[in-house]
Amino acid sequence: MTVGDLPDSQLIQDALRGDKASFDELMLRHGQIAFRTAYLIVGDASDAEDIAQEAFVKAYLNLRKFDLARPFRPWLLRIVCNDARNVRRRLLRSKQRTQFEPQFRLDDVANSDGIDPVERERARAVWEALNILRPSDKLIIVWRYFLTLGDREISVLLKCPEGTAKSRLHYALKRLKSVIEKRFPFLIEQ
Repeated sequence: MTVGDLPDSQLIQDALRGDKASFDELMLRHGQIAFRTAYLIVGDASDAEDIAQEAFVKAYLNLRKFDLARPFRPWLLRIVCNDARNVRRRLLRSKQRTQFEPQFRLDDVANSDGIDPVERERARAVWEALNILRPSDKLIIVWRYFLTLGDREISVLLKCPEGTAKSRLHYALKRLKSVIEKRFPFLIEQ
């Protein structure tokens, strides 16, 4: 069995024994989602990259505290979210950016060749609707539907019971539906 075939819990145990390749595999597996999560909070790719890297350093330094009975990804993403929120607060305080409110962007997809113009417009409208929501609603919807986190992972990130996480997602989706009905009715018209 190769390092890539091992479960996260085994990789963590091996990393604790000094196997660098095991922790490298964890970084490979979870690096993209760590970056995307940070990006969704801070809205800047460079800052998000720094945050994700720093989160892996913190995770490595705290591996002994990690509960192997729990999944690694939500634990890591909690570190990412905390660090990203701290960076965001620091940016707001320093006023390095005018009107700092990270917006979900679809530019890479929307400007791609081969995408149907109608679908491109629908995708832009969905992102605009998400940007109208309050940050906590945007984040939980993005975690579930864009980062494909499960209910358990979201509950760990929110530090709440799974039922509460499901309820928060439900109400966030209701608010998104309301925004779409009011501002983007063409999305629901068939």
